[in-house]
Amino acid sequence: MDITSEAACRALAERVLAENGNRCDVLVNNAGVGHVGSILTTEPADLERLWQVNVRGAYFLSRAILPAMVARRAGSIINLASVAGVMGMEARFAYTVTKHAVVGMTRAMAMDYGQTGVRINCICPGRTQTPFVEARLKEYPDPQEYLKQMVAPHALKRLAQPSEIAAAAVFLASDEAAFVTGSALVVDGGYMAGK
Repeated sequence: MDITSEAACRALAERVLAENGNRCDVLVNNAGVGHVGSILTTEPADLERLWQVNVRGAYFLSRAILPAMVARRAGSIINLASVAGVMGMEARFAYTVTKHAVVGMTRAMAMDYGQTGVRINCICPGRTQTPFVEARLKEYPDPQEYLKQMVAPHALKRLAQPSEIAAAAVFLASDEAAFVTGSALVVDGGYMAGK
């Protein structure tokens, strides 16, 4: 589906709710795109593309699903941000801007809907071995050298596996996290510990 289309997001939400008795227990907003560049090398179209996918997509889906969660007084929305949502990253201007927006959106939603029983959190992963990262590597003249640079700041000296980020989402969606809302859970292999 086109995550940047409000109509497409609404149609997906209506389908999910219709197929599940007007119930959605968990929404994970995981769509995201990236871009390499500073403010001076990031064209307005680049920033707009990241804003549309990284921020508006989560906004559209959350708006479409949240009323059913509020009506049931239960549910968990998990937004995928990044360590770039809680710190600045060199040559990642548009990505950092949009991931900060996701963290802010998460916190604002948690404050607005906490009393309804709906919990809203986000995960801020460190660098993770995904096709998304593979695509970013190809933007560099020497991808293997840049991969070494990507791994180096992590205390664990490796990239995360997608299953490790998924485990954090499972925790946030579970009853074990019943008192967790408005959180930006950093899952970064110690990336920020040395910053």
